[in-house]
Amino acid sequence: MKQTKTITQLERTLNTSWAVRIYDYNQRLMCTLTSARSHTLLTSAIAGLVMAIVGLTLTHPASRMPATVESMPTAAPLQLD
Repeated sequence: MKQTKTITQLERTLNTSWAVRIYDYNQRLMCTLTSARSHTLLTSAIAGLVMAIVGLTLTHPASRMPATVESMPTAAPLQLD
């Protein structure tokens, strides 16, 4: 009995909605972020980050990078008898 009551209370706290309200200096409401819209904000932020990374890799491909200096040969160029 006690365990089901705890689970019910936990479900209620998880399902409660929240809101973040942002006001300007005149205490006028500028915007509101609710729990329903936070998923959209997070998804769009991740999509924007992925698009920025893809855009940077397309403008600076690895083939345009300067060639690396070849390593020194392992054998000496001059052979002594």
